[in-house]
Amino acid sequence: CPKLATLLHAEQRKLLIPIFFASHRRISSSLLPEVIMNTDKGVSHYAKLFAAGGTCASLSHAATVPIDVVKTKMQVTPGVYKGLGDGVKKIYASAGMKGLLQGFMPTMYGYASQGALKYGMYEFIKDSMNAKDPNYVPGSKPSISQMVFAGALAECLGSSTLVPFEAARIRMVSDPAFGTGTFNVLSKLIGQQGLGGMFIGLPPILAKQVPYTVTQFIVYESLSAAVYGELRNRNINNIGTAGGTGITLGCGVVAGVTASVISQPGDTVLTYVNKAPGTSVPGAIAKLGLRGLFNGGATRCIHVTSYVVVQFLIYDSIKRAVGIPVMGQAPAATKPEKKE
Repeated sequence: CPKLATLLHAEQRKLLIPIFFASHRRISSSLLPEVIMNTDKGVSHYAKLFAAGGTCASLSHAATVPIDVVKTKMQVTPGVYKGLGDGVKKIYASAGMKGLLQGFMPTMYGYASQGALKYGMYEFIKDSMNAKDPNYVPGSKPSISQMVFAGALAECLGSSTLVPFEAARIRMVSDPAFGTGTFNVLSKLIGQQGLGGMFIGLPPILAKQVPYTVTQFIVYESLSAAVYGELRNRNINNIGTAGGTGITLGCGVVAGVTASVISQPGDTVLTYVNKAPGTSVPGAIAKLGLRGLFNGGATRCIHVTSYVVVQFLIYDSIKRAVGIPVMGQAPAATKPEKKE
């Protein structure tokens, strides 16, 4: 009833937001002072990174919503659509542009918060580890273990804010008549499944997002560092905005394709458990089978690569605009000279 929906709407705002950000506040309050004291980076530096991350993630995912709609429908109704082009044509014919933009707003909300935490905390956690390392050499490339740890933890925090909105998006795409608007759908889902039910997709979303994010950052930052390192070796220190954009574009494409393949099974399981509430992750895997875990894989690869490239283009552009070096662009590491 309307009163219940209003109550749930109010309750979800009171309850979800503290849950989303509790872990973030605990980590930030314990690590931020030490990072700032041990580096030349202040609060404004990290505020810019959080803002850049939220901006690039929300805009990139919003721009590729039609692709995501086709991918989701291919997963919930296997065999109906032959591919991306066929899916776009059929959905547009039956529901118009509105059908291709189903789930637009929960995508914006979810990825604004997820992107802010993912990118901001990734940079923050790396800096916090460097601040505690007495052997750290400024300008040196982060180790693989650092990137894995920072990427995994940052994504866990980000996914905690994303999963309710992703549940709403999937329900809006798979069952358009379920509700109208993001918070109306969230209210109904809470009414049906309880608050805990909103996070039933957290294990599969972590199974998808953590490998995806770790792979994305490792591949992108490693490739970017290799390219900029080679340019420094050739005494090419000023490549301009166009050159930097080209590096971002190339590294982003490779990172997007790799991350898509690694995280495809988790994405399929996430869609399945949201389509069939009460299904466990092992149950979904058994039902889908190995081949089924890659349903919509080609379409999703296009989708993921598209928004990964767009994200890095926006993120790096903002960082350059505010005077922050992009990933891999740090000056060559030099060990301090020993005083005799």
